[in-house]
Amino acid sequence: MTKRPHFSKPVITGLLALSLVPAIGAYCQSGYCQSKVTINQPAATKSVAMKATGQKNGQPSKAEKLRDRNFANLKKGIGMYGWMNGYKVNSLEERRNFYTNEELRNLKEIGFTHIRLPITPYILVGNWESRQINPQGIELLDQAIQRILDHKLAVVVEMAPDEPSPLAKNLATSDQAVENFAWLWDLLSKRYAKLDTERVFFEVLNEPHFDAYLKPEQAKSRWDYVVGKIVPVIRKNAPDNTIIVTGYDWSYASSMKKVKLLDDQNIVYTFHYYDPMVFTHQGTSWIQVPDVGKLKNMPYPPTAENCAAFKQGMVTKTPDFVDRYCESFKPDAITKQMDSIGDWAQKNNLKVYMGEFGVHKNPSLPQARAAYIEDVRQAAEKNGIAWSMWDYKQGFDIMKPHSATEYDPMVLNALGLKPPKEVSIK
Repeated sequence: MTKRPHFSKPVITGLLALSLVPAIGAYCQSGYCQSKVTINQPAATKSVAMKATGQKNGQPSKAEKLRDRNFANLKKGIGMYGWMNGYKVNSLEERRNFYTNEELRNLKEIGFTHIRLPITPYILVGNWESRQINPQGIELLDQAIQRILDHKLAVVVEMAPDEPSPLAKNLATSDQAVENFAWLWDLLSKRYAKLDTERVFFEVLNEPHFDAYLKPEQAKSRWDYVVGKIVPVIRKNAPDNTIIVTGYDWSYASSMKKVKLLDDQNIVYTFHYYDPMVFTHQGTSWIQVPDVGKLKNMPYPPTAENCAAFKQGMVTKTPDFVDRYCESFKPDAITKQMDSIGDWAQKNNLKVYMGEFGVHKNPSLPQARAAYIEDVRQAAEKNGIAWSMWDYKQGFDIMKPHSATEYDPMVLNALGLKPPKEVSIK
């Protein structure tokens, strides 16, 4: 997930969703969850179809061949928060040097095939209404993408507005906002598509949350409409590049599987995976469920023995969702969820990309964190799902606990990768 400040909507999925409903309800009463908006839905564009098979006489289409060729570059990735998004950097000049060439060399040596580059639009756009570009921001993005490509890594160019941002609400409720967003994507796809058609990917939007502003069916329909507007704009400028599309509800796999499949076979569908949230987000401040923020050193996989020891060490009453985690969660739940996604992809002749997964680092037991990462990675790969871990070194990262300079061999091994020769960043 793009790292969110404390006021962001919580992301609760899977087995533990019901156990956190009371806390989320109180959170919505605090004012974040907007009232549902009713709007007239524009008709779906002609670019949308029910199936994405694209095969004629059993032979893959040209677009499928391009997708499959490009998909190899999505095999193993890492998200790089803070370079082109995030709140920690005050100036464009600071962003220019946020990550070094040494770090990019190390990531290539470790075995990553691509960088997922979240970009907040405010760096690029001076004024939406007048469609005014910030030339310094564009120059910065030019340099970031070129540096990644120069290090023989692919790059996912991903729109990721920092929260709270009006962009998601505007896209959910304003046709003019969709037109403005299409203008930005027109500019970016023209600019970057021909740099490398195999290694430059375009991801429409990170974790759209139209469900925060619309009723579920309206949210799905509206997101299908937005995707149907944006994808043809990108495709016009990038006939051979692969475009990445997610679902309308925080990139959950469930909403990905509900998205209306495009009549364009050079598409990869993406989801984010953080189940069970009580484990992956222990110790986080922005999830707005206080007891989750207090948790640390949770066991994985949970057993009767390690859960009993964990609960005994808690200084407060054990929250109900911890009990549910200990009693109900089994690692084969991960396998079953990935198998379900793999079956959906195979049935529809699709390629799928797990654009984020990981565990909050410092509150976690290193061995438990590594075991979870390995289980998720292996279950995804078994189903032909490419992946990008969240993130490089901003909280869910590949560095040792309480370090931003030393690579963690335990995590890299869990990812099926190896430490670089230089095990720390100078």
